[in-house]
Amino acid sequence: MWLPVLLCVLLALSGKGEVYDPSVTRGEVKTRLTSFAYQERTVPLKVYLPASGKKAPVVLLSHGLGGSRETGVYLASHWAARGYVVVAMQHVGSDESLWKDVPAARRLPALKAGASALTFRDRARDVPATIDQLEKWSVESGHFLEG
Repeated sequence: MWLPVLLCVLLALSGKGEVYDPSVTRGEVKTRLTSFAYQERTVPLKVYLPASGKKAPVVLLSHGLGGSRETGVYLASHWAARGYVVVAMQHVGSDESLWKDVPAARRLPALKAGASALTFRDRARDVPATIDQLEKWSVESGHFLEG
């Protein structure tokens, strides 16, 4: 439900009077895997960087239940090729670890167990923690997200 709204907002903000053509990109995309820790939680990240290396707006990408930082690669790659820095978060506790090594017959109950109030709270806290960490890295000399 929110994805179409997010896309509309991004499209509205990205155009400077130009017509949006999804086949037009602005260069190659580089990716970097990283993570950070806060309050006894670790948040794995996959960062998609536009080729320009210049300052760019940031898009946060949060996976659904049972996903990972690898979810939505096609979206993240496309946005980064259009000039955005895309940060794909992985929410430990409601990620692919819920089902990946679980027998097929037990996957649905495992996913249901992962859809708890506790994991919702953790996911909700991961977002501002990620934003705070990105702000720190943006002023850290030599960090790949500096600036």
